[in-house]
Amino acid sequence: MKIIEKKCPNCGAGLSFGDTDKSCKCEYCHREFEIERDENKTDDDIYSLIDPEAVAKAAKTGLTVFAISSIVPMIIFVLVFIGFIIAGYNIYKYESNSDNTMKEEKVVKVPVSDISQLSNNDLTLFTNDSHSSFSVKGESSNKYSYNHKDDEVYKCILAYKDNHNYLFVVQKVLYINFFNQKDRKTVFIPVKYENVVSGLKISDDELDEITNGSVIDAPRFNLNKEMSSYLRGGYADYNQFVKDKINPLKTDGYKISEK
Repeated sequence: MKIIEKKCPNCGAGLSFGDTDKSCKCEYCHREFEIERDENKTDDDIYSLIDPEAVAKAAKTGLTVFAISSIVPMIIFVLVFIGFIIAGYNIYKYESNSDNTMKEEKVVKVPVSDISQLSNNDLTLFTNDSHSSFSVKGESSNKYSYNHKDDEVYKCILAYKDNHNYLFVVQKVLYINFFNQKDRKTVFIPVKYENVVSGLKISDDELDEITNGSVIDAPRFNLNKEMSSYLRGGYADYNQFVKDKINPLKTDGYKISEK
């Protein structure tokens, strides 16, 4: 019997089977595959590995898409109809209170100049997608996965100068080798956001206070994601990150604060 060598379509590990086998199983990810043969091809290309779970999932996804495409237009029509009703009610309510003397509030955006303005919850939310590609000391991300239980916001650094700022949220992540659980690496992954601003809902007479430097509590913070970037990969040494990315900003006259 001839032995055929292939790569597992699921995890990429080596996988072998006999030329008369109808199915095989990966020793690493334990996924089972059906073996199909195409006699029109030559050599090992005759054999194809079919994942029954993936085929079933694709069929289920297609059915879901069809159901959504049928229901969504009806939902949109209902929401638009409700929107017209709400809009009409708000116009009526506004006209009924036209004599109200309360000042209209406005939302203004002010660059964050002090990291103390950002709560720990804000800083944690900024790291939802901070796990970028793992490439420290030449290791590839398809060999390691990060452990959700052992990651944390290690340090937040704000660099501020002339109404412009950079927020670096450094995520400390434990990566574990797929094939060797004892092979673990701690990586510091910095995520850079540019132009962090506070959304302040204020009345007209408070605007002068803000422009004069008064501190007003902000209910929310906005990130200019179009101007933000992820520092792909990570640093095995946090101090090296500071040397590469933070110290040059100090030289340029940015005020640096940490939390």
